Amino acid sequence: MLIDKQGYLTGKVICNVSYNNKDKAISGLLHDLNISFNQCIAVGDNENDTSLFKVVGLSIALNPQNSIVADVADIIIKDNDLRKILNFIQ
Repeated sequence: MLIDKQGYLTGKVICNVSYNNKDKAISGLLHDLNISFNQCIAVGDNENDTSLFKVVGLSIALNPQNSIVADVADIIIKDNDLRKILNFIQ
């Protein structure tokens, strides 16, 4: 996500990961940090998040764009307020 000059999220995203490969993109990092997928939480809203949702310990669909995302997620939050995620991870 891009951040503005005041430090706020703009809502704009630059994606450097090929479509539907987010799980593969972070596997090396997790290996290097000795962290398992099961220890991770993924938050997303789009179909390209589903591969990651299927392998992490907890997946949260934040205002999902379609039913495919909602069907794979453990938790669905029908709002764009990221603070609502805190209810599930504290």
